[in-house]
Amino acid sequence: MHRRIGKLSYFLVPVLIITIVLLITQQVQRQLATSKQDAAFTAMLGLLDILSFSIFYKIAMVNKKNIRWHVGFLLAATLVILNPGLSRLLNQLQPGLGLIVAVLLPFAISISIIILEKIKYKRAILHSPYFLFLCIWSLEILLLMNISTKVFWINMITDLFSSK
Repeated sequence: MHRRIGKLSYFLVPVLIITIVLLITQQVQRQLATSKQDAAFTAMLGLLDILSFSIFYKIAMVNKKNIRWHVGFLLAATLVILNPGLSRLLNQLQPGLGLIVAVLLPFAISISIIILEKIKYKRAILHSPYFLFLCIWSLEILLLMNISTKVFWINMITDLFSSK
């Protein structure tokens, strides 16, 4: 059953990515009418989510015989997909809470698993799939904070999506 679902994912993941692209495109076009900065942020967030999800899924599938890495990167891919919905839900409860949780949750989960593996199983931190996930996630957050606010990015998104 697990293998059948895994094989089905080779079809479902591209469909999911195309759906994400379409949703982000619509959101960016709507936001351009009110705020170019918000549209640029959404576009960068969407691009980074698509890239990180694709990378995490690819690593998980390449390592399907290494259970630790397979599970680690399926968890990472799941967190990327979970974050937008969780963020929207939490923003309904407390505006601004969603983004904070979406940023911090992957850090909290990966750091917790790294600590558990180190204490309980005496595993090397640098060889942990969760450490690699933590590094990639950190890079994603740094790129999001630095590029999404740059004038070149805002202008590029405005030019790219205004013509549609």
